[in-house]
Amino acid sequence: MRRSFLSNLFFLLFINFLVKPFWILGIDRTVQNAAGPEDYGIYFSLFNFTILFQVLLDFGINNFNNRHIARYPERLHAYLSTMLSSKLLFALVYAVVVWAVAFGIGLDGTRLGLLALLMVNQVLMSFLTYLRSNISALQLFRTDALLSVMDKLLTSAFCAVVLWTDWLPLEMSITLFVLAQIGGYGLTCILAWILMPIGKWDTWSKLPDRTLLQDVVKQSAPFALLTFLMATYYRIDGVMLERLLKADGPMQAGIYASAFRILDALNIIGYLFAAILLPSFSRLLEKKLPVQSIFDSGLKTILTISLPAATVLFAFRNPIMSLLYTDANSSYGAVFGLLMAGFVPASLAYIYGTFLTAGGALRQLNWIAVGGVVLNIALNLLLIPRYQAYGAAIATLATQGLVTLLQATIVYRSGQIHFTGDIAWRLLAYLIISVGIARIMSEWLPFPWFISMLTAIAVVVAGALILKLVSLKEWKDASLLEESGSR
Repeated sequence: MRRSFLSNLFFLLFINFLVKPFWILGIDRTVQNAAGPEDYGIYFSLFNFTILFQVLLDFGINNFNNRHIARYPERLHAYLSTMLSSKLLFALVYAVVVWAVAFGIGLDGTRLGLLALLMVNQVLMSFLTYLRSNISALQLFRTDALLSVMDKLLTSAFCAVVLWTDWLPLEMSITLFVLAQIGGYGLTCILAWILMPIGKWDTWSKLPDRTLLQDVVKQSAPFALLTFLMATYYRIDGVMLERLLKADGPMQAGIYASAFRILDALNIIGYLFAAILLPSFSRLLEKKLPVQSIFDSGLKTILTISLPAATVLFAFRNPIMSLLYTDANSSYGAVFGLLMAGFVPASLAYIYGTFLTAGGALRQLNWIAVGGVVLNIALNLLLIPRYQAYGAAIATLATQGLVTLLQATIVYRSGQIHFTGDIAWRLLAYLIISVGIARIMSEWLPFPWFISMLTAIAVVVAGALILKLVSLKEWKDASLLEESGSR
């Protein structure tokens, strides 16, 4: 019997919550504290720089592949050799372009060495994402869930040994940190290849089909453009901080990275929702079945998570930053607060954007992303020289808000999804409860801040249950509908 949509979703969330918070808050944060905000700021800037050109590694193939294999699983064998060959070619193009731009913007020898390692990291991650796109499209969600954390699990294990034991004669550095990530991605790629149901060699070991590749690239072009634009408005802040502020750039990039790390960790939730919803939306839309049930369940559930997280973490922004970072000051808290405010629209964008992607509304999504890029770069140029990392955080919040608003407008105008008054008043009530409880617990009650924060989260989540924003029955109904669409 097919695993239920509800079971797959919560297993994916559970396995990621076991591993990735430890990676982000235990390993990545500790490396920053050990290396210092300046060195880590350089790493953060170069890491974001490599991601800006990540689209060249697959040119939209991963998204194309996930949609098409979900609809036509029998095409996996026919696509495999062509996709892998094309990704090798794209990896070469990626390396040439990134290296050329790096020289063009004046990166020096030390930065170029680290950049080369980060490029290898991105290539391996792209191959892993492609392999996982096949596995998730074939409805092997639990296998995909395990693979989604395996690279971080392996890297975390190695880094933990180096950081907290004397078993190895090594000292943690940014370079060793990147090498550990390369090892984690490489081993996970091997595991994904072994687990992927590709059948016998003679069923798929064929020469690349040039016609298929041309067709895929042509159809993937809108996905590729969208990926590039989204990466630009989401990742360029760290690069611009390091480049625009000259001597202060690494420090300000490090401050921004300390707050962005938490936002990036929380965005895992939206990414996991999208990983489940994209093939589900694609199948239902292909068969012209209703999607309202799954859409509403996803929307309300992600708001139940993002609203309390954003409001409570904003309220306790200063003590949280002081707890996590040895060099933290008021600037850390100010940047963190703004990025947490942007977590709500960023979460909603995963629902709206995934629905539009599944429906093939790439042209609208690309125009929205163009607007996001223009706004983000303009605000960064205006605000970073004056407000430094805080200015970059303002730009991020404004961009996320605009992108999500425009996506939601297109979704509701499509006529396939309706936003009812019943949901509207419950979400409004939940917003008021979240903001009110977070402020009361952070400012008015004489408890230790950590206890107050946990209490605020518990009370706000209880409010979601009282308002019936989370309903197990709705998820079960959505699961049954999704199963009927997969037959």
